Amino acid sequence: MTKADLIEEVSGALKTTTKESAVIVQSILGSMVKALGTGEKIEIRGFGNFQSEGDSVGSDKIVEFGMRSGLDTSRFRVVRR
Repeated sequence: MTKADLIEEVSGALKTTTKESAVIVQSILGSMVKALGTGEKIEIRGFGNFQSEGDSVGSDKIVEFGMRSGLDTSRFRVVRR
């Protein structure tokens, strides 16, 4: 699923325009990237846990956000426990 797919899903669910839905999706993803950039951990129950790669954890999988935020997201990963 791509960011465009998420935008379409939000647009259909909320009956909003694609432009309005893009703002919603970008706001959520941007908040996540910002939180990870400051070292915060993110837990979305039923989806996954995210934290900066600098923290010591067990086996992890690198998350590629594919965002054009300019932030180096290669140092972020999802933590599955």
